[in-house]
Formats: sequence, structure tokens, C-alpha cells
Amino acid sequence: MSSSKLNVEDEMKDVKRAIRLATPLWLLFIPVILVSLLVELAITVFGRLWPFKGSPDAKGVQGATPIPRKAAFVGDIVGFIKGLMLPQANSKQRPGLALGPNEDTSSRVWVDNHGFPVVSVMDAKSVESMVVDYDCKKHKRVQCPLKFPIEGTMPNFYRSGNRSKQFRELFIDMVPRTEHDEQFKVAMEAAKAAAQRWIAAQKGEPGTKEDFLDTCITAWSTALIIGEEVPPELMAAMQPLFLMFSYPRFYPAFLIPPFWGALKAREHLHKRIKASPRWPKILSKATEVGLTPSDACDALIPIANFNAKGLIDSIGIAVDFLPTMNYGEDLIKDSKALESFAWETLRFNGPVALMPARDEPTIIKTSAGATHAVKKDTMLSTRFDVTQLDPTVWPEPNAFKADRYLKTTSTTTDLNPWPTLTHAMPLGTIENTKKNHESHSCAMGHLNYRVVEAYIKMLATDLPRYDLLRKDLKNFTCDEDSKKEMYSREVAENIVFHSK
Repeated sequence: MSSSKLNVEDEMKDVKRAIRLATPLWLLFIPVILVSLLVELAITVFGRLWPFKGSPDAKGVQGATPIPRKAAFVGDIVGFIKGLMLPQANSKQRPGLALGPNEDTSSRVWVDNHGFPVVSVMDAKSVESMVVDYDCKKHKRVQCPLKFPIEGTMPNFYRSGNRSKQFRELFIDMVPRTEHDEQFKVAMEAAKAAAQRWIAAQKGEPGTKEDFLDTCITAWSTALIIGEEVPPELMAAMQPLFLMFSYPRFYPAFLIPPFWGALKAREHLHKRIKASPRWPKILSKATEVGLTPSDACDALIPIANFNAKGLIDSIGIAVDFLPTMNYGEDLIKDSKALESFAWETLRFNGPVALMPARDEPTIIKTSAGATHAVKKDTMLSTRFDVTQLDPTVWPEPNAFKADRYLKTTSTTTDLNPWPTLTHAMPLGTIENTKKNHESHSCAMGHLNYRVVEAYIKMLATDLPRYDLLRKDLKNFTCDEDSKKEMYSREVAENIVFHSK
């Protein structure tokens, strides 16, 4: 069946029907989840009677100093909820460094008590030691509170072993190597068409900036991977399952009606991928690396959905700032200035990652010059966006400096290097194709800054001018003070495009 004959309205009716038929499961879910919560509270009470007192520090390593401790305990459901609440209060001032009561921000490496020691590393040099030589076949990059009960929702960096290697080889073959690749151009045309449809549908009325960006990114990412756009509502039907946290540990996803809607959405997405222009190439590569057709579809859905949407924050920064820069018209005339601007938007972007220490002992050398040694399999935790606020590497780290990288290149590693840590790539290694292909780095890491550049060009030349609005629909402007302190600035909530 040609994908052009697939009707999203019929597909979404199927998804909604599956959810509706599963609605009675809520009657089972509620008592089961209450029992699960009571079990967690009982574990909390008994666990705090005998608190864990272990240490992550490896002994006998010359020159290594003990890692600073925090008093916070977040190793049960009560501590977990506190850990979720604390960053909300302070994240604008110290994102990632406010995940506990430690007010000393000079130390960017510390130990939290999760019932077992978790070492938080939030400086550039320490994080490089986490991601360097990480092999996707040997190591999981991330162990995370999110659960993925449906295969087509799981990003590959949660895997290790041969299956992870197979998925990685398929990704690498599907992603263009440069912005000059024809497939990249097809994807940007799809993004432009989606943006124009979104603008037309608004009829001059405001819409949320997030919805606009989500529509554009979904069109771009699906066209990039399978050769044509997939309706965003069908992709979104897979997303509720990303919202499952680590507590309670028993979470009966199959008793949630959207689980069954996601299964139906997955079925329709498989049909679309198999009917897409790139399916022959996808199937050929999947067969070569030992994946079934169903495996291939499940491998590609997260790349086009979960992974690609990580770019929304960076493009959102560009959308906020461009009206104060003649909508980027001057910026796109200077390729180096455009490149620098794109990388600076990526510096304030990056996921959470948890990785077990690989060696016995694992040596952590910090940007401040300290050396720590931790035991093998100790959990290491980071936020890649926070590591790129390291003042020893990026001076005035909280400020947005569009010209920060004018004098740096892809191989710079000392002052103001390209912030590739956001892609789990050590600084200065973005062009090391072989190593990055075998690692758990972002499969599109070599291309993401070119994507941001392409969106800036699209906003500057292909779309009408726009105004930004606050949540209450009052006018919003990013002034120069916004660029000086990125984590305390206001962010536009809505966007309205002018009539041409």
C-alpha cells in the first residue's frame, strides 16, 4: 500500500477506539497503583531505619580525594518526590546544581544517597571521562527513571550488546552525513511545508510556540528518516509512555488506556514506514545487520520522535532571539556567524544521563584540577546542558554569546570549544566518524548544528515575520538582559505570524 493512501483521520480513529475500549482498565489501575504506592511507603519506612552508608570512593589511588557528600536522601519514593520538587524552586539560578541542599556551586562533583551512592558530575572534564570510549555494544549509556514498555518508544542509548550495535548501524546509514545531502534538503522542504500549513491554519491568530516547533520538527525528522512526513498526531500517540518515572517501581502500564492507543499507533507507524519511499533502503540495511522488518521500524520511530525533539529547545532559543536580530537576515549572510549562533543555542540544551562507571577504579579528573576515584559500576549522573555551563571552558557561561565560536573550530578543546558534550561526544571529536559511529553519541550529533542553521534560514527567508507573546498573550521581547542570564530569562509562550 502506498503511504499516500493512508489516512491519518482513520488511523487516529483506530487509536482513539483502542483507548476507549481500554477505558475500563482504569478501574484496575487505580487499586493496583495504590497498593504499589503503599508498598513503596513501607519500603521507605524500613529503609530509613537502616540507612545505606556505603561509599563510592575507590581506596588506594594515589592523589585521589574523597568525593563531597550531600545530606539529601533520594533513594525512596519520598526522597524521589523531594528531588523532583527541589529543582523547580532553584533551577533558574543553578540548573542541575540545585538537585539537593548543597549550596556550594564551586564543586561540580558530589555524591547523592539514592539508597546507593550516585555520583553527580557537572563539569566538562569530568563528563568527558564518562563519555569517552563508550562503546554501544559493550555499554549502556543511560540508566534512567523513564520506562519504555513498548519497543518502538525506547531510544537506543538504553540498550547495550549486539542489538544496540545493530540498531546503531541502521541509524548511521539512514542519517545524512552533511547538509548538502539530498535527503537533508527533502527534510527541510517538509519542515517548510508543515510550517506554512500551521501558519495558514492559525488564520492570523496566536498559537503556542511549542506546537509550532513540534509540528516543524516532526515533519523534518520523519522526512529525513523515511523520506516523507508522518502526521504529528500519530507520532504524539506514542509519547504518553515516556512519562513513567522510577517510583513506584511496579507501574502497570498495560492498565493505562493510552498504552493500548500507543500499540495501535505503533501498528500504523509500521505500515507507514513500510510504505515510505526509503523503505527499500531501510529494509536492505536492516537485513544486512540482522534486523527484522519490525525491528527496523521500532529502531527508527524513536530517532524521528524522542531523539529529534531534543532540538526543540535550541530552535526555540533562536525563535526568541531572532526578532531582535532583524529576524536573522544579517546572520545568514555570514556562515561563520550563523554557525557560532547555532552552537550557542545547543550549549543550553542537553539530556539527563546516568552511566555506570566502567573501570576498577574509574578515575574522574575535574575541570577544577581535582582527581577522584570511584568503584566500578558506581552510578554516574549528569545533565549535559549543565556541564556546558562550566566557566573554566566557556567563560561567562550563563550568558548567550552569539559570537562565542567565531575563533574556534571543530577540533578546539580548550577555550570555547564547540559544545559537543550535549551529543555525548568529547570536545573536539565531532569529526571522528569511526569513534562516534561505534559510541552511544547522538546519531545526528554531526548534523544538529546544521539543522538549527537551516531553521534560522527558513525563518529569515521563507516564512512571514512574527510576533512573540507571553502566556497571557501580551507582547514579548527578548532584550539584551535576557542574553546575559539565560536561566532566569522569560521565554515566549505563543507566536503569531503576520499576513504577507
